[in-house]
Amino acid sequence: MRRQKNCLSESACGVVHPVIRTVLSVAYPLTQVGPDAVGGSEQVLTMLDHALTEAGYRSLVIAAEGSRITGDPDRFPRSH
Repeated sequence: MRRQKNCLSESACGVVHPVIRTVLSVAYPLTQVGPDAVGGSEQVLTMLDHALTEAGYRSLVIAAEGSRITGDPDRFPRSH
């Protein structure tokens, strides 16, 4: 988009760039997150992750390996 000559900034000229909000969620490292989660907090995180991505937010979830999430996953390594 071209800026008008008398504009000092893009926002002053009415040019709006979308901002993608990012939410980071950290789950308990020993329990998987997903539709089949047994713990209450894992179930809430599953619903929150799904709702955020459906609303256009970027959802980052740090969870145990084997977790099934909608957003961008990052995994805790399995403990031995």
